[in-house]
Amino acid sequence: HTYVRNSRYGELPAAAETDENRAWTHVILSHGLGPLRVSHRTRAEYRWIEAEPSWTRTARVRQLVRAVYPLPAKWYVAGGGETFIRLHPEPQRGDLEQTRATLMVGRTVAAGTNLEAGWQEQRLRRATQRERNQTLMVSLRATWRLR
Repeated sequence: HTYVRNSRYGELPAAAETDENRAWTHVILSHGLGPLRVSHRTRAEYRWIEAEPSWTRTARVRQLVRAVYPLPAKWYVAGGGETFIRLHPEPQRGDLEQTRATLMVGRTVAAGTNLEAGWQEQRLRRATQRERNQTLMVSLRATWRLR
């Protein structure tokens, strides 16, 4: 589960801020390619978005490809791309919602825990309009195993 507070931003801002709840499941496949570590993630995402006077339900599939190149002393660089395709509502099935490209520098700070900083370009499709957003990011990536 993910909770998101969506703010008004960009060239084509939403009419108002919204709250969003997401339930999702995904599959990740990883492999080596020379010195690179490549991962592929496919995620099915079900979304409930606050839209006055009620909630709107949507669904989409997300496909991420990410490559990590190791550097000395627990540092690395990572790059990736992600595509979002609409599944619901029915009239919009198959529509491209957005794409994202990222370039990050990271450091392993503990087993299964990495701190990253970098850049993301987001391209959005809204009806017949298009928008591009550039974002500086800081993220904490954790892949802890539950036993």
